[in-house]
Amino acid sequence: AQAPWTKASVPSLMTSLYAFTHGLNRDTDTIPQGATTLAEQLRGAGYVTASVVTNPFVGRVSGLDRGYDYLMEYPVVHRQRTDEGDRGTDSAALNRVAFPWLEQHRDEPFFLYAHTTDPHAPYRPPKGYEEKYANPADTEKFNREFRALWDKHQYGGGAVFTRASCRARGIDPDAFLRMAIDRYDGEIAFCDHSIQQMIGKLKELGVLDNTLVVVLSDHGEEFWDHGFSAHGHSLYQELIHTMLLMWNPKLLPQPRRVPKTVQLID
Repeated sequence: AQAPWTKASVPSLMTSLYAFTHGLNRDTDTIPQGATTLAEQLRGAGYVTASVVTNPFVGRVSGLDRGYDYLMEYPVVHRQRTDEGDRGTDSAALNRVAFPWLEQHRDEPFFLYAHTTDPHAPYRPPKGYEEKYANPADTEKFNREFRALWDKHQYGGGAVFTRASCRARGIDPDAFLRMAIDRYDGEIAFCDHSIQQMIGKLKELGVLDNTLVVVLSDHGEEFWDHGFSAHGHSLYQELIHTMLLMWNPKLLPQPRRVPKTVQLID
């Protein structure tokens, strides 16, 4: 990835410009006027284009609505999310918005960009996934301690905490880190399930084998790999070594792994 946080990373993905070129550093920055987005190129090639996103950084506020015939972001997506059902995740809410769009446009060549923010702080996987890795009996304690560590003036996807900041608030750092990682793993499992449902929807509509599926991440997450948590604050591998997976039985008939280092701008 070209940056360790969404605001700078996704514009690089969508424009093939390095972060120091597109210049998005602040929450309100937008891509430069001369930048051409992937959506603009595909729309020019005859595709109907749609963006369904749960993070405002990858929508209109960053200029990443350029080239999309349809842009669905907050509150369209999040009004479909219930705290009881989704908790801190939103991939299921994204699917509830994306599936009707796919049904409507299944007979057209389409480009759909679907961006979910789970897995992500505050590490609150929904029921059925939290208990896969974590002890639900600890949830109230974990949520209380997470709120105690969160500083609204800092950036880090929710809370950048260290062992020292835990101790300063009377929190056992090792116990808290274990609870955070377990819940992050639950969010990963839930996001995997939502991706599986998306693939199933494409198959149900009869367009899966004629669709290039690309799954990627715009950044990673640190759990004291280098002394901190969350993301947005360093360029270590745990934050910028991400995944890029492409699947299509016609275009890519044989599985293979590219051994060379590639980048999201590629």
